[in-house]
Amino acid sequence: MCALEIRPGTVSSTTLGCLIFAIALALLASCAHTITDPSPQSQPPLTEADIPALVAGMTLAEKAGQMVQVDVSTATPADVGQFGLGSVIMTVPDGKLGTTQAWRELFDGYQREALAT
Repeated sequence: MCALEIRPGTVSSTTLGCLIFAIALALLASCAHTITDPSPQSQPPLTEADIPALVAGMTLAEKAGQMVQVDVSTATPADVGQFGLGSVIMTVPDGKLGTTQAWRELFDGYQREALAT
């Protein structure tokens, strides 16, 4: 355990603010998580110039699916793959997702399905 004692008048409010910001930033960085693309080929990143060709190559069903946002209570990861759903949110927190690991596992399932389409 680590203890930090700050006595009144020894640290300016600017320094204290910077310290709190640095701690918050370190905590956020420690929570960073990425999921790897399951496709074996590596593709260069798309740019804005690529959008018209990409959209032109989509079916009407794919375009409609990309405009749909669903809640995790109404759609499974398999639904994301089957219907090409554009976005997944969670509007009603589930008590079983009390840890960052549980959230990661839930949304990684959706992300894997999306990347596989």
